[in-house]
Amino acid sequence: MSTVPEEVPVANEFTGAVQALARALGDPTRREIYLFVRQQGSATAQAVARQFELHPNVARHHLDRLAASGYVEIFTNRGQSHVGRPSKQYRPLKEPSLIDGITDQAALLGKLLGRLISEIDPKLVEVLAYDVGFDYGRDLALAMNGKDPTKSVSASLKLVADALTRTGFSATAIVRDGQFRLDSHTCPFGQLVTEHPVLCATERGIVEGLMQSLVRGTSQLRALSERGTPDPCRIEIRRG
Repeated sequence: MSTVPEEVPVANEFTGAVQALARALGDPTRREIYLFVRQQGSATAQAVARQFELHPNVARHHLDRLAASGYVEIFTNRGQSHVGRPSKQYRPLKEPSLIDGITDQAALLGKLLGRLISEIDPKLVEVLAYDVGFDYGRDLALAMNGKDPTKSVSASLKLVADALTRTGFSATAIVRDGQFRLDSHTCPFGQLVTEHPVLCATERGIVEGLMQSLVRGTSQLRALSERGTPDPCRIEIRRG
């Protein structure tokens, strides 16, 4: 019997990383809790329970799941002035990224992709990135909703945010004063998108593919992204 270990395909490693991210942040409440902790710098389970109107045990469960996945860490604030046992707190440990946990082979593919992008006309890269994203978004919508668009824009927006989060973008849907927006707090491309922001076209394509396949009565929805802004990345949904 051969003792040579069987090689694991890179695609399986990538899928595993996506699934791990989805387990950690795919739950909408857990995602909002993570964003809250990151914004605050640190938080206790009691503070999270108050913020989201949860039982403290439920808040603690979400925080412990985030800690187990490596997205927050637990520490004890021993600098508190009041008498009593120091409270257990949670603080963000790292930014979720599909780069985390992927093998060196996949990292090498990322370097190769970056080099290819550098050698190709940026306009062509943007078209290709958008087309890949659009087809991917359309396939996601088909799996989620079947062939017939039946949702309103506002109802679809949350589905799109959840689909983006499962893909690694950790998105939040915002509906305000008749405007529709998606804020993405993480990016599955990691550092690569910083060096090659043209890859943002992929997310825009995913959003349009999803929205045009989910929303009833229109194929003219357009996703307009704001580039060069601080966290989070922002995409507005408008009718073309």
